[in-house]
Amino acid sequence: MDGLDYLHTQMKLEGIRLNQHRLMEPLAPSGGDLPLLLWARTDDRRTVAYVNALLPCALREALASRARQNDFPNIAALLGPLHAYGIQTEVGHSQTYVCPRHYAETDTSAVTCYPREHPKIQAFGFSGLADEVYAVERDGAICAACVSVRQNRECAEAWVFTAPEHRRRGLGQWVVTAWAKSVLRGGRIPFYSHRMENVASASLARKLRLMPVFEEIGITRKA
Repeated sequence: MDGLDYLHTQMKLEGIRLNQHRLMEPLAPSGGDLPLLLWARTDDRRTVAYVNALLPCALREALASRARQNDFPNIAALLGPLHAYGIQTEVGHSQTYVCPRHYAETDTSAVTCYPREHPKIQAFGFSGLADEVYAVERDGAICAACVSVRQNRECAEAWVFTAPEHRRRGLGQWVVTAWAKSVLRGGRIPFYSHRMENVASASLARKLRLMPVFEEIGITRKA
């Protein structure tokens, strides 16, 4: 798979599909609100822009044209047409990676897989996510954990948290590796994403030596 394949795979994970006109639509009829625009640059420097199918035709064309004419990630020119239509916007800029395949063979014996109903997982605050939570304990309590924040038959995306008093000890690396091992052995793609301003999460990605596959800017309607 290349970066564009990974982008399309994660879009499906987020409930987005592209119609025959390459416009964004909900993957399911009951899907939630979609971004107004997704602008992405893959690891091989290809840039693509996908526009929400529900926007007026003239606005869709203006957004697509400006995305072609401007260098990623210069977002200012893309906001003008939306604001001209009276649409207030929010912008999110993120980096997405995949975990290396050799993680499937890594020793993760220091990490325990808990069900989300386990009292220690509930106390840690991860009980509302996927059933398998990969965690490390210290002094009888969970101190770091990784879980799928969303998943489907093709892929899953990590959510990791380490208690502040246990940070800078490599525990985040342990639990992400254990989570990725399980995802890979299940024949799925393990995604890891972070907002560009999240310095700690970016640092963890570097320590894990994750493979960057695409960078994405999402423009959404301001609530």
